[in-house]
Amino acid sequence: MKRFITSAALFAMLLFGMATMTGCYFHRQVQQHELGLRMRDGVSIDDVVGAGRYTAWSPWARLERIDTSVKTTEWTGADVWTSDRQPVVFTITVSYSRSRENVRTLWDMFRLEAQDNDALEALVHSRIPRVIRNVSTTMSLYDMLGIAPPTADDETAPVAQRAMGREVLTQAIFDQLQRELATAGIDLHDVGVNDIAADPGYVAMLVERAQAGVRVDLAQARTRELQEQLVQEQAQTNIDIEIARRHNQVMAEENRLFLDAPEILELERLRIIASAIRPTDTIYFVPEGTSISMILQQAAGTGAPAPLPLPANNE
Repeated sequence: MKRFITSAALFAMLLFGMATMTGCYFHRQVQQHELGLRMRDGVSIDDVVGAGRYTAWSPWARLERIDTSVKTTEWTGADVWTSDRQPVVFTITVSYSRSRENVRTLWDMFRLEAQDNDALEALVHSRIPRVIRNVSTTMSLYDMLGIAPPTADDETAPVAQRAMGREVLTQAIFDQLQRELATAGIDLHDVGVNDIAADPGYVAMLVERAQAGVRVDLAQARTRELQEQLVQEQAQTNIDIEIARRHNQVMAEENRLFLDAPEILELERLRIIASAIRPTDTIYFVPEGTSISMILQQAAGTGAPAPLPLPANNE
C-alpha cells in the first residue's frame, strides 16, 4: 500500500512537472483589475476573460494577464506656442489605463506596452506633445487663462469666443488625446492642466529687453538734461559777455571824460590820494632833491631832529 501511494505521488508530480513545462495551466487566477487573454495555441487570442480562475490542459495553452488599473503620470513640456505667438510651458496630469474593450489592439500592436507599465507610460508621453501643440495653436494666452476681452455683442459671439479658459483648454486636450490613445488601445480617464507658465527663456528675454529700454530711456533723459544744461550755460555765458561788454563801454566813457577834461582827472587823482591818508598820518613837504631815507631815519630817532612840517599853503 505504501508503495502504491508513493508511486501515485511520483506520478502526480510527473504530471505536474509536464504540465508546468508545457503550456497548460491549472486554476490560474485573474485579479479584479486584470484581463485574461486565453490562447489555445499560445499565439492567437481565443478569448478575453475577466476576474476568476481558469484551467487549460492543452500543451500549448497560454493565459496572459493584462493589468487594466488606472495609472497617473505628469507631463511637462516647453516649446509650446499659442495662437498669439507666446511661448509657454505646460504641466498636465493624465490618468489612463489599458483598454478593456480594445485590449486585443494593444496586445497585437504594442506587446511590450501591454505587459510593462514603464513602457506604457512612455507611450502615453510620446502622444501628449503633438496634442498639446495642436490645441495651443488654436488659443491665445489670454484665452487659456480665461481673461480674453469680452466681445461687443456677447450673445451673438461664437461659443469659442464666449467660453474660454482652463476648462475649455482641458476639454480640448482631453478630446484630442483620447482619440490619439484609443488608436493604441489605451483608455483616457482624466486630464488636468496643472500649470501654464511663460517660457523662462522668453521671460528672461523680455526682462532684458525691458531693462535695455529703461537704460535707453535713462540715457535719452540724461542727454536731454545735458543739452538743457548746455543751453543754460551758453545763455549764462552770453549774459556774462554782455555784462563785460557794457562794463568796458562804461570804463571807456569814463576814460574819455578824463581825457577831455584834465581838471576832472586831477580831481580824481587827489580824491584817490586823500582816501589813502588817515587822520593820524604826518605829511612832510620836502624840497626837490632831499634824501627821503635821511628824513625817515630822523623821524625814527636815529639821526638829527627832523625839520618841522611846513604848512600846506606855504608861499
